[in-house]
Amino acid sequence: MKPPTVLIVDSNPRDLAKIAAILEEGRYTVLQATAYPEAAEILTRHRGRLVVLSELKMGNENGHQFLKDTLKKYPFLPFTFIATSPPLESALGALRQGAYDFLRLPVPPDILLHSVARSAQKLSLALETEKQE
Repeated sequence: MKPPTVLIVDSNPRDLAKIAAILEEGRYTVLQATAYPEAAEILTRHRGRLVVLSELKMGNENGHQFLKDTLKKYPFLPFTFIATSPPLESALGALRQGAYDFLRLPVPPDILLHSVARSAQKLSLALETEKQE
Protein backbone atom coordinates (compact mmCIF):
# COMPACT_ATOMS: atom_id res chain seq x y z
CA MET A 1 0.00 0.00 0.00
CA LYS A 2 1.26 3.45 -0.93
CA PRO A 3 1.91 5.77 2.05
CA PRO A 4 -0.49 8.72 2.21
CA THR A 5 0.52 12.22 1.33
CA VAL A 6 1.67 14.45 4.17
CA LEU A 7 0.85 18.16 4.23
CA ILE A 8 3.32 20.26 6.21
CA VAL A 9 2.09 23.71 7.21
CA ASP A 10 4.91 25.90 8.50
CA SER A 11 5.94 29.51 7.93
CA ASN A 12 9.61 28.78 8.68
CA PRO A 13 11.33 27.65 5.44
CA ARG A 14 14.15 25.94 7.33
CA ASP A 15 11.79 23.82 9.48
CA LEU A 16 9.66 23.08 6.44
CA ALA A 17 12.66 21.86 4.44
CA LYS A 18 14.02 19.75 7.32
CA ILE A 19 10.73 18.01 8.00
CA ALA A 20 10.04 17.50 4.29
CA ALA A 21 13.49 15.93 3.76
CA ILE A 22 12.97 13.47 6.63
CA LEU A 23 9.53 12.46 5.35
CA GLU A 24 10.64 12.18 1.74
CA GLU A 25 13.50 9.95 2.86
CA GLY A 26 10.82 7.87 4.64
CA ARG A 27 9.11 7.55 1.22
CA TYR A 28 6.20 9.89 1.91
CA THR A 29 4.85 12.27 -0.70
CA VAL A 30 5.08 15.72 0.85
CA LEU A 31 3.06 18.85 0.12
CA GLN A 32 4.02 22.17 1.71
CA ALA A 33 2.09 25.27 2.69
CA THR A 34 3.41 28.40 4.36
CA ALA A 35 0.01 29.74 5.51
CA TYR A 36 -3.32 28.35 6.71
CA PRO A 37 -5.40 29.55 3.71
CA GLU A 38 -2.96 27.82 1.35
CA ALA A 39 -3.16 24.65 3.47
CA ALA A 40 -6.97 24.79 3.42
CA GLU A 41 -6.91 24.91 -0.40
CA ILE A 42 -4.64 21.86 -0.54
CA LEU A 43 -6.91 19.99 1.89
CA THR A 44 -9.93 20.78 -0.28
CA ARG A 45 -8.13 19.61 -3.43
CA HIS A 46 -7.28 16.30 -1.74
CA ARG A 47 -10.69 15.99 -0.01
CA GLY A 48 -8.96 15.78 3.37
CA ARG A 49 -7.20 12.53 2.51
CA LEU A 50 -3.89 13.70 3.93
CA VAL A 51 -1.86 13.53 7.10
CA VAL A 52 -1.33 17.07 8.43
CA LEU A 53 1.66 18.42 10.36
CA SER A 54 1.04 22.04 11.25
CA GLU A 55 2.85 24.79 13.05
CA LEU A 56 0.86 25.93 16.08
CA LYS A 57 0.99 29.65 15.35
CA MET A 58 1.80 31.60 12.19
CA GLY A 59 2.05 35.33 12.63
CA ASN A 60 -1.33 36.48 13.92
CA GLU A 61 -3.06 33.28 12.83
CA ASN A 62 -3.91 30.65 15.40
CA GLY A 63 -3.50 26.95 14.72
CA HIS A 64 -6.33 26.06 17.10
CA GLN A 65 -8.82 27.76 14.77
CA PHE A 66 -7.27 26.06 11.73
CA LEU A 67 -7.59 22.71 13.54
CA LYS A 68 -11.24 23.39 14.43
CA ASP A 69 -12.13 24.43 10.86
CA THR A 70 -10.27 21.47 9.37
CA LEU A 71 -11.79 18.82 11.64
CA LYS A 72 -15.26 20.26 11.06
CA LYS A 73 -14.83 19.46 7.35
CA TYR A 74 -12.70 16.31 7.71
CA PRO A 75 -13.31 14.70 11.12
CA PHE A 76 -11.27 11.61 10.18
CA LEU A 77 -8.13 13.57 9.34
CA PRO A 78 -5.08 12.94 11.57
CA PHE A 79 -3.77 16.38 12.54
CA THR A 80 -0.46 16.85 14.37
CA PHE A 81 0.86 20.14 15.69
CA ILE A 82 4.55 20.97 15.74
CA ALA A 83 5.98 23.78 17.85
CA THR A 84 9.31 24.86 19.32
CA SER A 85 8.31 25.81 22.85
CA PRO A 86 4.56 25.42 23.20
CA PRO A 87 2.91 26.37 26.48
CA LEU A 88 1.59 23.22 28.15
CA GLU A 89 -1.97 24.56 28.16
CA SER A 90 -1.80 25.18 24.41
CA ALA A 91 -0.60 21.63 23.72
CA LEU A 92 -3.25 20.11 25.97
CA GLY A 93 -5.93 22.33 24.46
CA ALA A 94 -5.00 21.18 20.96
CA LEU A 95 -5.22 17.53 21.99
CA ARG A 96 -8.60 18.11 23.69
CA GLN A 97 -9.77 19.86 20.54
CA GLY A 98 -8.99 16.79 18.41
CA ALA A 99 -5.34 17.01 17.39
CA TYR A 100 -3.96 13.50 16.97
CA ASP A 101 -0.46 14.31 18.22
CA PHE A 102 1.77 17.19 19.31
CA LEU A 103 5.49 17.23 18.54
CA ARG A 104 8.09 19.58 19.94
CA LEU A 105 10.73 20.96 17.57
CA PRO A 106 13.40 19.98 16.95
CA VAL A 107 11.84 16.53 16.65
CA PRO A 108 14.18 13.56 16.18
CA PRO A 109 13.64 11.90 12.76
CA ASP A 110 12.64 8.53 14.26
CA ILE A 111 9.94 10.14 16.41
CA LEU A 112 8.66 12.20 13.47
CA LEU A 113 8.47 9.13 11.24
CA HIS A 114 6.77 7.10 13.97
CA SER A 115 4.16 9.81 14.55
CA VAL A 116 3.45 10.14 10.83
CA ALA A 117 3.22 6.34 10.45
CA ARG A 118 0.64 6.23 13.27
CA SER A 119 -1.27 9.08 11.64
CA ALA A 120 -1.15 7.30 8.27
CA GLN A 121 -2.53 4.15 9.88
CA LYS A 122 -5.37 6.15 11.47
CA LEU A 123 -6.20 7.76 8.12
CA SER A 124 -6.14 4.42 6.33
CA LEU A 125 -8.51 2.86 8.87
CA ALA A 126 -10.87 5.84 8.70
CA LEU A 127 -10.97 5.73 4.90
CA GLU A 128 -11.51 1.95 4.90
CA THR A 129 -14.40 2.35 7.36
CA GLU A 130 -15.86 5.11 5.17
CA LYS A 131 -15.66 2.81 2.13
CA GLN A 132 -17.47 -0.01 3.95
CA GLU A 133 -20.27 2.29 5.11
